[in-house]
Amino acid sequence: MHHFSSNRIYLIGYMACGKSTLGKVLSEKLGFELIDTDSAIEQLCGRTIKELFEEYGEQWFRDQETRLLNFTRELDKVIISTGGGMPCDIDNLDLMLNNGLTIYLELEPKKLAQRILGNGTRPLHQESDLESLEKSVKRKLATRQVFYREAHITLDGNKSTNLLVEELQVKIQGAL
Repeated sequence: MHHFSSNRIYLIGYMACGKSTLGKVLSEKLGFELIDTDSAIEQLCGRTIKELFEEYGEQWFRDQETRLLNFTRELDKVIISTGGGMPCDIDNLDLMLNNGLTIYLELEPKKLAQRILGNGTRPLHQESDLESLEKSVKRKLATRQVFYREAHITLDGNKSTNLLVEELQVKIQGAL
């Protein structure tokens, strides 16, 4: 197993894979603070992610993610639930891998598409039917998995949140 800091846990994975839900339960269980990066950026900017994408573009948003991520290096006893694209910048991924325990919550494209469908808050997916959304998710996920799979630990997102927390506690026993 890689060397990592147990004071910071980074949850990575595609949008709608369950990072925020897992982060909430894990933070309660461990007594860690939780930072959901998308929510933090929305609060800081006073706008939704979708509005920020529309007004400033994806690159501006990615720059804000990187700024927020750099800030997390100074924090202890924190779980950081990242946006789906955040680890896909090599500098961001390296920062996570070198400054905390990085966990990839993996879920297949069909399940992701089912969770995303009809959720108008997702700026990168506006497809209105399941089939085209699944194809779009599959394409984007294929490029992102190269980054996601660098995580210290990969968890199966099909399992219940409580089961994932138990599994994770076993995997990192002694590190926390």
